[in-house]
Amino acid sequence: MSEHSKILEKYEQMFKDGSAYKPIHIAQPQPNVSEITRAVEKPATPLGEQVNKDNFQDDPYTDYSQFDSDMQQRINEAKNRKLQDNTQNVNVQNNSDYKKLEKRMELIEQALSLVMETQKKLLAG
Repeated sequence: MSEHSKILEKYEQMFKDGSAYKPIHIAQPQPNVSEITRAVEKPATPLGEQVNKDNFQDDPYTDYSQFDSDMQQRINEAKNRKLQDNTQNVNVQNNSDYKKLEKRMELIEQALSLVMETQKKLLAG
């Protein structure tokens, strides 16, 4: 007897005796109350000095214009380098592609001339 048929047989037995229709009660674990109370309690030692909100002042060094200009210059240099690299790669790639196409065209012309010569010979007899 296969495993599937055993499972089907158990299901049929559950439907016959009515145990398939009984409600299922799942017991939830009860939380530990001591863990909850520890989370609410304040720590015995302070974590640091209390910070007064009025002591904060505006940062006197909020002028980021020099930093912004330096970063913009770096970005522009990187863009220019990338453009130069892309144009160099494209030129090299285009030159090699162009040479490959020239060679291909020469081979096609040679094949076409051979076909034409063969046709002339066949027509001539």
